[in-house]
Amino acid sequence: MRFPARLAPLALLLAACGGATASAPAPVAPVTVATLEVPPDKAVVPPEVRLISAGEAPHAPLRFRPEKGLTQRLRMEMDMTMETQVVGGFPQRIEAPTTTSVLRQAVTDVAADGTFRLEFGIESIEVGGDGPLRAAMIEALEPLTTMQGWSIGDARGRVLGLDFRLAGDVPATAQQSLDSIRDALRQMLPSLPEEPVGVGAEWEVVQPFVTSALTFEQTARFRLLRREGDRVELAVTIAQRAEPQPLQSPQPGMSVRLESFQGGGEATTAYELGGRFLRSETHVLIEMQSVVSAGAQTAQSQVRMETNARVQEM
Repeated sequence: MRFPARLAPLALLLAACGGATASAPAPVAPVTVATLEVPPDKAVVPPEVRLISAGEAPHAPLRFRPEKGLTQRLRMEMDMTMETQVVGGFPQRIEAPTTTSVLRQAVTDVAADGTFRLEFGIESIEVGGDGPLRAAMIEALEPLTTMQGWSIGDARGRVLGLDFRLAGDVPATAQQSLDSIRDALRQMLPSLPEEPVGVGAEWEVVQPFVTSALTFEQTARFRLLRREGDRVELAVTIAQRAEPQPLQSPQPGMSVRLESFQGGGEATTAYELGGRFLRSETHVLIEMQSVVSAGAQTAQSQVRMETNARVQEM
């Protein structure tokens, strides 16, 4: 069954950033914030943030204040293990080679209210190990090294607009990974609460997600672990669930229906409120069951996918 493998790039990138961003209709008119304008077809509806606890006193607003000209290079390492089993058959285990990516980003504009434009790209992608799986991953990921794009975010870390592109034609495998990168980039900075908070503060974001693979709901809960001047460290827990639904068929004459889907993860991440990303470590586990039908024949499939990601400033 090929469907779970298509989820792999998505899971890896979500792990790196602690979640994704729900798809939402674009506004019918350009979004203007101070001097920055988001074209309607590139607009992103920002998530709602619910404060659970303001934490210990003293309380102060959490706001990003990036400076124009700030540049960074980030190193991202990701590992994935996937176990699949058709009920009645033998389980299969795949350990994907470690993937190392180098990303670059630069703040190119900052508006009076703190809204900022970030331009980014992927410098390189390396796949460790050897063998046919490594060769297949290199072929699938190589087009992503041509990626260039931009995003516009506000002082609370919420992305308001996003666009990126690859050079030349985009293979189907690269397009799936590109869609995953789109959602991951929307979460490079966490969404912060409106209210002033202190150490121990907790807030929550609940969002529906629509991907090329499936529709699910995600609850992300943030906790402020430390704040030392402009440096903040957060803990993040993620819970995902999906209702039964039809899935994309891996081949003609075959249908796939999702019966259950549960995912969860934990992460710690550190930033400077001046806009600099420092580091993050994430662990994500996804378990799903589906039914595959071909004519009168049906089979149950179980998938367990585990990812670990580490991102740090270079």
